[in-house]
Amino acid sequence: MNQQATHVFPLPSMKTNSLVAIVGVLVLLSVGAWSALKGRFSARKSSRAWPRRPLPDVTQEDVGRIVRRDFPAAQFHDVIAILGEFDNKWESTRIRVRLAALKLADGNLDAVKKQMAFANQDYRDVIVAAAYPGYWKATPSVRELPRKLSKKERQQIIDADWNQYQDWLRK
Repeated sequence: MNQQATHVFPLPSMKTNSLVAIVGVLVLLSVGAWSALKGRFSARKSSRAWPRRPLPDVTQEDVGRIVRRDFPAAQFHDVIAILGEFDNKWESTRIRVRLAALKLADGNLDAVKKQMAFANQDYRDVIVAAAYPGYWKATPSVRELPRKLSKKERQQIIDADWNQYQDWLRK
């Protein structure tokens, strides 16, 4: 009787546990790599992404001017001290967060404290709520953009947000 080999080619001697471990690692790497990259590929293909929102060109002088405009003179130093509790390595971010807190506080010292506490947790929430309220309302979450809005409608929201922020800043 002719005995046929069970293997077409010889395998190096390797323990079964080692082979299973190697295959397992390869599977995990391939699955992990795909799930990490999958979102990036689908996000790039989307034609529904929001247009870039403009960034205000603001200075620390704007912060002082808004505090003087919106608060009694006796509270000036208190408000500046509260705003100074937020620190970020980028000066432009510090200024934008301070102005956002002032806008949301609308002249209320306790509200400034509250907004700065939020900013110290995640400053982006304060910036978005103040500078981009239409965008904030239109997006249930940052990663879940509304699919029903056309590109024109999204641009209108961004333009309206920009105009309201500029009007508030320059009044």
